[in-house]
Amino acid sequence: MPSVSNAITLGVALSMVGSSTALSEFKANWGSPFGGTREMFYQTDIKDVQSHCRLREDLASAKETHPTLIVQHFNDTKEYNVFVGNDITPWNHHLYPYHSGWRKTVPLDTGLKHSTCKFKADDKTGGNGEWSVRRIGPLTSHGGYDWWQFASKDVFNLQDAIDEHGQIYLVDSYIAGVLEDGTVLEHPPIHVHHIHVVPPKEYLRYQWPFTGEEEMQKNFRDRLHSNWVPYMPNYFIDRHGEWDMCGYDKSGKCYTEQLPPGYGFLVDEAPDFEGEVNDVRATDSEPLVWYFEIGVRYVPVKGNNLKPASMLVSLEAHALIQSGQQFTYENYYFVPTAYNGITWYESIMPVDGTLLRIKSHNHMTLMNSTYLFDASAEELGLLNPEWPPLRPDGIKTRAPVLDIGKMNFQNFDELMDYLMENLKKHGKDESHLKCRINTNMVEVDGFQFAQYPHDECKFWNLRKGAKYTSVAFQQYIPGTDGGPGPHKPLASTGGKVAEALPMHNQWFLIYDSNDYTSHYDVKTADESFYDAKILGMMMAYIQKVHRGVYELHKQTTAEATMSAVWNYAIPATVAVLTYLFTAWFRVTFFGQPKNGRAF
Repeated sequence: MPSVSNAITLGVALSMVGSSTALSEFKANWGSPFGGTREMFYQTDIKDVQSHCRLREDLASAKETHPTLIVQHFNDTKEYNVFVGNDITPWNHHLYPYHSGWRKTVPLDTGLKHSTCKFKADDKTGGNGEWSVRRIGPLTSHGGYDWWQFASKDVFNLQDAIDEHGQIYLVDSYIAGVLEDGTVLEHPPIHVHHIHVVPPKEYLRYQWPFTGEEEMQKNFRDRLHSNWVPYMPNYFIDRHGEWDMCGYDKSGKCYTEQLPPGYGFLVDEAPDFEGEVNDVRATDSEPLVWYFEIGVRYVPVKGNNLKPASMLVSLEAHALIQSGQQFTYENYYFVPTAYNGITWYESIMPVDGTLLRIKSHNHMTLMNSTYLFDASAEELGLLNPEWPPLRPDGIKTRAPVLDIGKMNFQNFDELMDYLMENLKKHGKDESHLKCRINTNMVEVDGFQFAQYPHDECKFWNLRKGAKYTSVAFQQYIPGTDGGPGPHKPLASTGGKVAEALPMHNQWFLIYDSNDYTSHYDVKTADESFYDAKILGMMMAYIQKVHRGVYELHKQTTAEATMSAVWNYAIPATVAVLTYLFTAWFRVTFFGQPKNGRAF
C-alpha cells in the first residue's frame, strides 16, 4: 500500500548571488524533461468543470457549511502590514492567539456564504475519478492591491472520500477568483498572491499560538530566526500569480492544472490550505463582487494504476520577521530598481528521486532569468573573494543583490559565461544546469503583469546530500507607465520608483521518489540543519506554553497550577536546556560556525 511522508527541513541561507544567458538554444518544455507541452499539464477548461455544478444556487451560510473557514480583508498593503482590517469570519475570531496581530482585526459579519459540488468526471473533465469544488463569497473589492486572506481545514471537502477509500490520489486542480456566473477573473484584475494546499497541521496558519513575532525571536534574530515561525509551507498543490492559465492560447479558456501523466499526489488525510489574493486595479476602483473557487479531481488508489508523486519546495532562507509587521512575514528579499543584480543560494538535496517537473515562483517584473544548477556555489565560482562582501554584518538575515557592474560584468551574458567556465574547471558541463527560466509578462494599460514563465528543465536524478545552487539575474522591468502597478502609478510617487521591490526565488520540484510514497517536504537554503531540528522540537513546547496560558483561565487555581507546571513549564524548560546544551557542545568541540554567529 502506498504511504505518505510529510517532512520539513529548515536551515539558514548560505549565500546569495545570480546570473543569465550564453548557452545552447532555449527549448521551453513547461519544466518537464519528458517533452512537456501545455496539453500535458493544462487541458481541462474550468468552465467544463463548473457546468456540472450549482455553486451559485447552492450558496448557504459559510458559518454553518464550512465552519473552519478563515477570511480576513485589508484595504491595502499599508493597512495589511499593521493588521488594520476586518475578520469576515467572526465566528472563528476567538481562535486567533491573544497576542497575535490577526487578533487586532475587527470582526465584521458580511453574510459570507459557501457552496460545494461533487460529480463524476467525464471526457471533458479528465475522464476518471470525481471532482470536488468549493465556492466562497461574495467578496467585494475596490482595487488598491488589497489583501484577502483565506485558510481552512479539509480544503477540498475530501473527508468522506478518504473515509470511504482510505487513500486517494489528487490528479487535477484549479484555484481562481470568479464572478457570480462563474467567469474566471484573469490576472489582472485578480492576482493569486499564493495559495498553498498542505498536509493537515495542528493549527491553521493564522491561528498558530506562536506567530514568529515574540520576544524570543528578537533576542535570537542573529541566528536561525527563519525557523521561529512554526507554520512551514510543505505544500503539494499551489498557485502563484504568474501561473494564471487564462487566455494562454487566446481561446477564452482557463485551464486546470494536472500532474504529469501516470502520477497523483497521494493523501490519506484531508489537506488544509492557506493563501492570499489581491485586487490589483487602481485604488478606489468601481466595486468588484467576486467569489473564490477551489477544486480538485481525485481517484481512489485502489483500482487505479498511478504512481505517487512527491513535492520538494525549495526556498530561500532570508527571513527578517519584525514584530507586528505582517509584510515581513512573506519572507521576501528586496531587489534594487536602479541596477541589474544577482542573487544566489546553495542548498543540500534532502531527497532521492527522479525529477518529473519543476515549477517556480518569482516576481517576473524583477527577474531577467533564473537558473537551478546541480552544482555547488564553489563550482560555479560564486565564492569569488574579489566581489563585494555579501553580508558586511555577518548576519544572514536577507538576500543581498549584488550589482553586476561592481563585479566587473557588463551584462548577464558575460556573467553566465563566467559561471559556465567555472563549471568546466570542475569537470562539469551544461548538463548540470538542470532548469532555466526566462521572465514572461503582459502589459496592460501601461503596467507589466506576470505570466506563466518560459522554462526548460532537464532530466535529473536527485541525490540526497548533493549540493545544488539557485542563481537569479535580477532586473526591474516596468511597463510604459514606469510604476510597479495600477495601485501605485509613477505619477502618484512624484515620478520616483521605490529603491527596492519585494522578490522571491523559489523552486517546486515534482518528482518520483521511487519508493511508492508521496513525500511533501520544504527545504530552505541550508547551513545549520541540526540546529534547526532542535529548534523545531523546542518550538513544539513553546507553542504549548502560549496556547496553554491562554486557556488556563478556564480551570480552577489548583488545576491551572498543576496543568501549567506539568504540561508547559517542565517541557519548555527541558527544551530550552536541551537547546543550550547542544549549542554549547557544538561550539566547544567543533568551534564557531563559519559565518561568525555566536551561540
